[in-house]
Amino acid sequence: MKSLPIEIIQTRYWALIAFLLGLLFTALGGLLLYAVYAGLTTANVEQTLGVGYMAVVFFGSIALIAGIAFLKRKTGLRIDEEGITVLVGIANGMPTVKWRDIKRIRTQHLPAAKLVLIDLENPEWYLEHTATQNLKALRSANIRHGTPILFNARSLKTNFWELERMLSKEVAERKMLD
Repeated sequence: MKSLPIEIIQTRYWALIAFLLGLLFTALGGLLLYAVYAGLTTANVEQTLGVGYMAVVFFGSIALIAGIAFLKRKTGLRIDEEGITVLVGIANGMPTVKWRDIKRIRTQHLPAAKLVLIDLENPEWYLEHTATQNLKALRSANIRHGTPILFNARSLKTNFWELERMLSKEVAERKMLD
């Protein structure tokens, strides 16, 4: 077993895709501008210039923001002596889940997601002490799944089965100590 604290980083897959698409569409906007200035188009020059400049600015800014997000290494899940801190999904901004408040860890497989759900002894306390704007989504998750603390394991750079086994083992060890 790894020693605590354990930090699992977020995947940067979507940031990479957004960066590459932003670059592609920025280049296409640049080609529109080149076609106008080189006299290669017979279309309305003002409209073509407007579309070209807007594409370069809009998609260039998306590429810039996604590139910065891709370069950042952000922690998505932190497991330490105090408990589990979820920093991805709708549970981002919730207080650290104390080990004594965790009933069990369970998983749910959906077609596009592998959810990890943390069942709590007192979910209402965590909903009252949340610092996130997603309170409505958290309450909905609490009603639908029986817990407000859930996250998609695909948003983390780890093996799903290893993560489930590690969390379940840590919860079982903590329950035996209490």
